[in-house]
Amino acid sequence: MLNCSSTILCAICRRGATGRFSLVRKASDSSRAWRSENCVAENPDACPVVKPTVPSRPADDYIQYSETNLLQDKPVAPCILESGDSGKSVKEESTQSKQIPNGWILAKKQGTVFSEYLALGKIRLTSLVAISTMGGFAMAPVTFDFSLFCLSSTGVLFTSMCANSINQFLEAPYDAQMSRTQNRPLVKRSVTPGRALVFSVISGIAGIGTLYHFCNPLTAALGAFNIFLYAGCYTPMKRMNIGNTWLGSIVGAIPPLMGWTAATGSFCPVGVIMPLVLYSWQFAHFNSLSWNLRADYSRAGYQMMSVTDPALSKRVALRHCALLFPICWAAPITGLTTYQFAFDSTILNGIFTYFGWRFYRDGDSQSARDLFRFSLFYLPLVIGLMLSSKITAPS
Repeated sequence: MLNCSSTILCAICRRGATGRFSLVRKASDSSRAWRSENCVAENPDACPVVKPTVPSRPADDYIQYSETNLLQDKPVAPCILESGDSGKSVKEESTQSKQIPNGWILAKKQGTVFSEYLALGKIRLTSLVAISTMGGFAMAPVTFDFSLFCLSSTGVLFTSMCANSINQFLEAPYDAQMSRTQNRPLVKRSVTPGRALVFSVISGIAGIGTLYHFCNPLTAALGAFNIFLYAGCYTPMKRMNIGNTWLGSIVGAIPPLMGWTAATGSFCPVGVIMPLVLYSWQFAHFNSLSWNLRADYSRAGYQMMSVTDPALSKRVALRHCALLFPICWAAPITGLTTYQFAFDSTILNGIFTYFGWRFYRDGDSQSARDLFRFSLFYLPLVIGLMLSSKITAPS
């Protein structure tokens, strides 16, 4: 296992491709070991398994990930696709990549240096983290300080980019096996591992330093703790136990709490209401997302609920959709918002729970896709409703 990891990391550390494109192994071709879609759950041992083969290397500067790159510490239970849904997640390829012969794909054109480092920090996810921090700050029952608002959001943005870049550094060999992640900077070698580490260190220092000097030590401590939790605990746990989803939800719930502490300078029980909304929202959001990526996650050896226990994945998603009702009702009860929010959030949570119930009942690609898409609208809507119903702090 150690030798295998060293081989892959050495391959990633090699000189970047001289051209504007790079080639990586196709993540979901027929040469990968994958159980037939016609297999039945009652007799999984009868399912044929195709031995992975290694295509010929097209050029010296191109990356080749051989069968040793599977790097699975423990076998992951195969995903049995239901009727009407079989093969969809396996056959869905990146529409942004052009297929070429011999099981290789032409990766997306490398962008500017700035855009590659933004991708290394997962800028879209980081932006969502920063927005949730802004929501937590704005909900605090204190006089709004715009400069502190901007500084706290900037500090959280840098800490998030730090954690995400460390995550990509650690998962580069596995990202190369997944269609969803095969165009990440470290896989394409548009950013070297050494520079990725330097970027993560600079981002971490900038983020924690900003939160410490301009906000308060409590918020800086929460930022440092979240980096450790995401990069040091959640990332390796993804390949060990399905409990990684619960741990990852805690990571996602901390940024709005950081916004609250940045504004107030202290922790208050009322301040956990928005973090709890984020916590429960993530189960419906991620479980529906991972449902159509089961083949990818299984191939890379990730222990996800949708792969190892699909029934549990559906139950947990529905359960946390329903939990959003009492969490949102707690806001007016504690005096954080008016009771208008209780009425508005009930309608929104009812729609969310309906999509969660459909996902639980059908468990197919369409119901998972519908739940995921609505989850993207749900979060900004519920935060917006909470802000519009906030009880204004006294001058």
